[in-house]
Amino acid sequence: MGAITTTTTTQVVEAPKASSVPDVKTMRDAIPAKCFERSLVRSMSYVVRDLVAVSVLFYSGVLLSKLDAPWTVTVPLWALYSFVQGCFFTGLWILAHECGHDSFSPYLNVNATVGWFLHSMLMVPFFSWKFSHSRHHRYANHMEKDTVFVPSRKAELEAKLLKEPTLVQKLMDHTAADTPILTLGALIFHQVFGWPAYILLNAGAGVNSLVKSNRKESPKFKQSHLDPTAHTFTDAEQPFILLSNIGLIVVMTALYFASKSLGVGTTFLLYGLPYLWMNHWIGKLSKPQHLISGNVR
Repeated sequence: MGAITTTTTTQVVEAPKASSVPDVKTMRDAIPAKCFERSLVRSMSYVVRDLVAVSVLFYSGVLLSKLDAPWTVTVPLWALYSFVQGCFFTGLWILAHECGHDSFSPYLNVNATVGWFLHSMLMVPFFSWKFSHSRHHRYANHMEKDTVFVPSRKAELEAKLLKEPTLVQKLMDHTAADTPILTLGALIFHQVFGWPAYILLNAGAGVNSLVKSNRKESPKFKQSHLDPTAHTFTDAEQPFILLSNIGLIVVMTALYFASKSLGVGTTFLLYGLPYLWMNHWIGKLSKPQHLISGNVR
């Protein structure tokens, strides 16, 4: 019986030439003009809707804290409350995000005011985030100037391998993805501490992402989003950073009085757990576009 010979043909797909890739203006012109219309009424309706939902849920949570029932009843109810409230927190976060891009409405002062109010309520320094986030979009995927989601270079990873990694470095090591326990620890670490680390320490930013100095020469405490004089911001931006901090202080004061009235534990259940869910969703929502381009948080 004769041998059967098969031939495999490999098709080579060439990358499109630079001239064949449409520029931003061409793509924008192809989108209907109505997609760029900014309606203040519609945007505010979303804000009112979510604030009403958050208020109703808060009130329900207060009633739940006074419910005389066994833990087998209260624990599932608190879990459900924190998840649903966390979803509405995330919705408000996204609305403030649109304020930061000035896509919330055609009125810049309205965008700034609503964004500051919503983000402050969620313990986010609005203007601090807005300025660094704007630079992130300007230098997206730049290995040195992007303000977040910048992965380590190969040489940097190889240099780290010569030293015994710390526990934090192990949790931040994305090459250990095939170790389930370490992967779980990394996931928890990223989702719980990733956002605060970025705000407090500018974690994940590129070496040349600062407007003054660079991350290697600048002290860690001079890269915080909470410091008006940080090297992360220009002199003209300093008053707005201070205004962001005032918003955080107002909310922290409100939480303090809430804890005095309702108790620390109840306040944590009412605000803290939904806040953690919000951090989780913000982290998950921001990852896919950077994973596609090769960056990881």
